[in-house]
Amino acid sequence: MAPRQPPLHDLAVTLRAPTVCLSAPDGQLRGSGTQGVLCADVRVLARAVVTVDGAEPEPIGHGVTSASTEQFIGILRGVGAPRADPTVWLRRDRTVLADGLRETFTLVNRSDEAISVELRLDLDADVAPIETIKRGEPVPTAPPGVLIATNPEPPIEAKKGSATQPMTAEAKIVIAYLMLLICFGVGVWIIGI
Repeated sequence: MAPRQPPLHDLAVTLRAPTVCLSAPDGQLRGSGTQGVLCADVRVLARAVVTVDGAEPEPIGHGVTSASTEQFIGILRGVGAPRADPTVWLRRDRTVLADGLRETFTLVNRSDEAISVELRLDLDADVAPIETIKRGEPVPTAPPGVLIATNPEPPIEAKKGSATQPMTAEAKIVIAYLMLLICFGVGVWIIGI
């Protein structure tokens, strides 16, 4: 069966041109279908999955503040006081900027005791052009500095000051990861009330 264009109707969309973030309604970017952060029609972040103590937060809702900001809330079962009602949750605040994405994670503890958890954020990039994503074709991901293009392509030009430097596919991967490091600021706060 030929690949099909992935649907968009079930995604949470946050944008500020030329950047758009397409995620699951729980805020996770799982790297499937059209999910990811695209800057100028190139997916610079395919996967951003947060876990707490090895488990994904259980989504209970999300809200849109503006076209460029969203908030996602997920409860953390088994963390905090052992009650029927969860006492700890994770809030994920997302802001899409013209040149990237900023996310802030806030762990809210409403139990009577201090907690200690491991918050983990797994990231992957694939530098996939929008044409490939729209065709529904699988796109490999790779660690920084590893060439993932299987077909040779002509170098593209990258401006550095007033000089122009040729840039290979491998350099594009490294630059995409640098963009993630610069644009994908992650902050964590622990709140106990």
